Amino acid sequence: MEWKEREEKRIREDAITRSTATILGKVGEQLAPLAIMSGYGVSLKEVRFLGSPIDFIAFKGLTDKNPEKIIFFEVKSGKSTALTPEERAIKELVEQKKVEWILVHVPTELEKLEKT
Repeated sequence: MEWKEREEKRIREDAITRSTATILGKVGEQLAPLAIMSGYGVSLKEVRFLGSPIDFIAFKGLTDKNPEKIIFFEVKSGKSTALTPEERAIKELVEQKKVEWILVHVPTELEKLEKT
């Protein structure tokens, strides 16, 4: 039974180590802008955290009331920089300029609903 207790202890320690690494990775992804965004010419005031499926979106120039560019940031805190299939698909949509702007005016939308 001693081997069982040792193995259980090892499994628990491994789970704690993995959990800690995951938590630190998530925190690192959220704190990353503090350290790196200014290196891309973006003010922290221009950055918005999304979390999923893309980590951040920035509106470069917004603080100067002169928006010039929208930048998507995906932060990787581990060894790999590989994108998930969803992240890769979104990156491709942006690169193909398959981006839209839709204005939703609530009173107009409510009026449409009333008519149906």
